[in-house]
Amino acid sequence: MPPEVAHLNLQLLQTIQTMKQEGLADDCFSSIYLLKEKIDDHFFLEVIPAFCSDTRDVLKSLAEMMIKQDDNWDYDQMLEYVYKIKGAAVSLLGRTSRMAEACSAFERAIINMPSKEECSKALHQAQREYEAVEAKLHICLTLERGIVLLSSMHKP
Repeated sequence: MPPEVAHLNLQLLQTIQTMKQEGLADDCFSSIYLLKEKIDDHFFLEVIPAFCSDTRDVLKSLAEMMIKQDDNWDYDQMLEYVYKIKGAAVSLLGRTSRMAEACSAFERAIINMPSKEECSKALHQAQREYEAVEAKLHICLTLERGIVLLSSMHKP
């Protein structure tokens, strides 16, 4: 492995370790990263943008739904949205990630005697956790793009 690739790979592994230490991801995320070697070099590059785009869209839809439906919220629809982002967070980041935990709290806020105040708090917490993990995921994406680019330049 060329030294430039090794350096970027080390930075990426350190970023993933930091994410785990901060509770943004667990071992599931490391396993997803390692799948790229078995499946496709571009796997990681495809999964992160899809997760970010889908999660951002669903959180936006939830926020819009909560604003537009001042008096009569559709809790069933909200729950569907929460299940969607929770499933994505668990699949990519792991069950114990802060994003997954925030989604679980949101789910409980909807199921246990829905309160607009509790649902609003839960949405804001999910948005904060998403913003925190999104920043780290973009670092991972940038590093992985560099690894793929430099690796392709050194292939015979």
